[in-house]
Amino acid sequence: MPIFTIENVPEFGTHQKVNKLWRNGKCLVNQFIEEVNQDVNLAHELLELYATLEDVANVKRVPPNQYKKLHLGKLKYAAFELKSKHLRLYLIHESGTGQILIIGGKKGTQDQDIERLEKIIKEYSSAR
Repeated sequence: MPIFTIENVPEFGTHQKVNKLWRNGKCLVNQFIEEVNQDVNLAHELLELYATLEDVANVKRVPPNQYKKLHLGKLKYAAFELKSKHLRLYLIHESGTGQILIIGGKKGTQDQDIERLEKIIKEYSSAR
């Protein structure tokens, strides 16, 4: 069974905490962030996603074309998608913990990313 830990992201000084999920000592979203930051055409979109995440964590209204709840069936945690033109960040909200970034992806791999997200949420739920 995987071992999960949560790491606070202190750069977000928001009403709700923003966290990253680690599985077996690896942060699942960091690799995506590093990859995007190397692409000058996409790096600005990551900043857009961070701004939207900050609004979500400050309990502000966010347009549905930037943030939406995913309907994945019966899961312990609701999953959400942050969207820019080419990028996606996937997260859950856990009471008492705040927003938890799970994985990131690109528009072209959205279906596979959502399948992976669902699997990770199930593993995380079982471990809690």
